Amino acid sequence: MYFPQNEEEQTDNTSDSSMSIVTPLSPWDIDPFDLDEELERLEKEKMQQPENQIEDLKDRITTLKEEKDQLNLFIKKILSENRRLKKKLTKNVVY
Repeated sequence: MYFPQNEEEQTDNTSDSSMSIVTPLSPWDIDPFDLDEELERLEKEKMQQPENQIEDLKDRITTLKEEKDQLNLFIKKILSENRRLKKKLTKNVVY
């Protein structure tokens, strides 16, 4: 706790215009629906800016490339398993 050391520090400086009283918001003062709407509005505004559109497209391209790589790997595994099963099937066939 701070205690003023002299009279100057004890004086009330409320006349200073740079000092303002800010009252904190309580949870009851905030409507969650307003926050959702505001968030949606801000997201739309963000996407309207060209640099954000470019970044979003770059992210989407990167994501699509990763998905393509995963699908190609999956296809290779399926084809490999298919070849293995064909070999196994032809070995077990008796004429």
